Amino acid sequence: MLKDRSIVQLRFATAVAKVESARAYLHEVFDAAWQGALDGRSLDLAGRARLLLASSHAPIAAAEAVDLIHSVAGTAGIRNDQAFQRHFRDVHVITQHAFVCESRMEAVGQVRFGLDPNWPFLHFQQAVENGGTGRENTKNSGCRCPRSAFP
Repeated sequence: MLKDRSIVQLRFATAVAKVESARAYLHEVFDAAWQGALDGRSLDLAGRARLLLASSHAPIAAAEAVDLIHSVAGTAGIRNDQAFQRHFRDVHVITQHAFVCESRMEAVGQVRFGLDPNWPFLHFQQAVENGGTGRENTKNSGCRCPRSAFP
């Protein structure tokens, strides 16, 4: 059986660690943001970047975990009559979503380095607080999002 193979045990444990650590980080970041909101504090740019990082990291870690299992699943990982192939496909689809895709990590890195992030949604709250609409930073921002998303 697969569960008796040492490589399967290793990859399964690694997959569990990836998912559980990403989940814990996601909850930690969102709990802190929620508590801040309850205390009447709004998120600064670094706080919004932290939410973005946790939100992007979770599905990426989940996909990496599924990849680890897929690498030892054998033909069950590719056959249409097996549920695992559907899980494999579904987890990889979500990693392509515009709000959580890996390229969002670039904006987080920019914030952490003290640079102006090229993803306009990180500026939204700040722009609204300054009397704007939140769309001001979408022009020439370097964002790879379709311009139609910002009428």
